[in-house]
Amino acid sequence: MIDSVVPLVVLLPNMASNGSTVLALRLRGSALAFHELTDHVPPRVWMAIGQTDWQPRIQTQAMRFARFPATQLALGVCSHVIDGVKVPVFGIAKTIADLFRYRRITGVNLAVEGLREALRQRKAKPAEIAKAAVAAGVWKVMEPYMVALTSNG
Repeated sequence: MIDSVVPLVVLLPNMASNGSTVLALRLRGSALAFHELTDHVPPRVWMAIGQTDWQPRIQTQAMRFARFPATQLALGVCSHVIDGVKVPVFGIAKTIADLFRYRRITGVNLAVEGLREALRQRKAKPAEIAKAAVAAGVWKVMEPYMVALTSNG
């Protein structure tokens, strides 16, 4: 069942021409779902591309493209094999930072849910998430949520 939740950035450039990669990620949902931090299934897959990269036209898959500076594209990338296809997926800390970066589109509730679950399941350390947030330029937005979720009491 597909939720009305907007998905997260899950792909990097050079993967757009590989339809099986898009299909593999569509079957898994978002990067947040891939890392088992949410149950929401996105209606479309987001692809991260460079600021001047060609935007592919994919007819068979609902896609949304997010443009990133080259420095942001290289940060926090993990390679995973999904359905026999090697796919670069942003890591947990980078995914959460990007949720806060695109909070006006994805919704702040989804960003907070991802942050809460990553901390609860101990899949990322607060310092790692904070470092990714600083690199993405969203630490000032994320900081109050991080403080609230990591305080004892």
